[in-house]
Amino acid sequence: MSTDTLRHQLLYEVHDPARYLSPDVVADFTSARFEDLPDDRVRITGVRGTPATDTYKLLLSSHAGWAGEARVAFSWPDAYEKAKATAAILRKRVELAELAVDEWLVEYWGVNALGGPTVPRAREEPPECTLRVAWRCADQRTAGLVGAASSSR
Repeated sequence: MSTDTLRHQLLYEVHDPARYLSPDVVADFTSARFEDLPDDRVRITGVRGTPATDTYKLLLSSHAGWAGEARVAFSWPDAYEKAKATAAILRKRVELAELAVDEWLVEYWGVNALGGPTVPRAREEPPECTLRVAWRCADQRTAGLVGAASSSR
């Protein structure tokens, strides 16, 4: 264990390190000090906190099927058009194979992936575009077969 490893594990998915809610305390990790010790040990000191809130956070999850993802990069000229055509071909292959996809997500990185419809399209053609296609299926086998369809030539 090293200081860097522990720091990364401690702050993994902590959205506000100054106010991390837990059942026992609202922790403030911004004052934490880390010290490497022998034998893969780390000492943590200086963490402050305030009393716990009167409510708790809760994380729930439910099984929603199986997912897969594929990415393909295209270069100029016509990068975006190539990516759109590839996405259409994948969906057609899946349709012809009679594979049941419950949900599709198609993003064109370099065109609309980060801002989606809220960002105006650039007037010039992008020099490159990465297609990201993700899908959700009811079972693992189908999700895998969709993935195989995305990589077949």
